[in-house]
Amino acid sequence: MLLNLQRREREGWTVLAVLGELDLSAVPRIRAAVHEVFAGGSHGSSAPPRVVVDLSECTFLDSAGLGVVLGAVRRARQAGGQGAIVVGDSPVIQMLSVLRLQDAIVVASGLDEVMDRVGTVVGVAEGGGTDG
Repeated sequence: MLLNLQRREREGWTVLAVLGELDLSAVPRIRAAVHEVFAGGSHGSSAPPRVVVDLSECTFLDSAGLGVVLGAVRRARQAGGQGAIVVGDSPVIQMLSVLRLQDAIVVASGLDEVMDRVGTVVGVAEGGGTDG
């Protein structure tokens, strides 16, 4: 398993950056990080959660990995917050494009684009997600 996971806060958003391969063997680690974000308001405040999964440095993404990423976005929305995915120019952009996920959730090229597109508006429409 070649994966590094980094968590940071930026402008009210919790950013989970995935570096390396996000496959079935890495899912428990990502899922634990997602649960930690939502456990007891640990996303930084009592405000609704705003979560970005940054895949710009992700070199491989399988269906199990995609499920946990979509699950993080779904959990944020179900909690009244927002979720987004950053892809940059990583190899996973093609998979997300083929699945047309950009039609259901915010898929951006960078964190700045997420901030510009979503801003501080809370209550993005429900959609997508299979895991969490």
